[in-house]
Amino acid sequence: MWIFFTLSQPLLDMVLVPEANAEENARQVLINLEKIFRDNKESKLMQLDNYLRNITMGDLLVLAYCSKIQNLASLIRNLDANSKVHDKHLVNYAINGLSSRFEYISTIICHTKLLPSFHEMQSMLLCEKQRLLLPQSIPTQPHVDHSSFPSILHAGETATPHNTRRNDNRRQQNNRRCQPPQGNQ
Repeated sequence: MWIFFTLSQPLLDMVLVPEANAEENARQVLINLEKIFRDNKESKLMQLDNYLRNITMGDLLVLAYCSKIQNLASLIRNLDANSKVHDKHLVNYAINGLSSRFEYISTIICHTKLLPSFHEMQSMLLCEKQRLLLPQSIPTQPHVDHSSFPSILHAGETATPHNTRRNDNRRQQNNRRCQPPQGNQ
């Protein structure tokens, strides 16, 4: 009799046999429920498999996203023992549905020689989430005082009348040093 209180009203209306007595009715309700769920087994498997293949992370946290994937795989396995979802498929489905903020780590996972297990991938995603939470450093301006920069760096004195005279004197002295001696040639 407890079964009548555990079913939703529309489902109860589908499986209830009105002309049977209470004991027969409870037994018939269980038989009818089993028929409904077994008859829908293949279509339910297809729905779950499709949902699993197209799952996306959205706004879920990493643990919630991975738990959702594992729960779907368990539901598939419970519906049909021959329909076990392999670990590498779970990893692929999880990577394909990751949000764009995990693009860096998903690329690394995809290009590894051997795909990690689902639990290893989950651990990698958790580490990446922690890395993303770290404060980002402010990018600094690149150094502009090297030879590949298109302009030159000039470190000199400003032109004042005093500095100009000193520079003129130096130029004259340098010019005398560079000229050949006048006289005996």
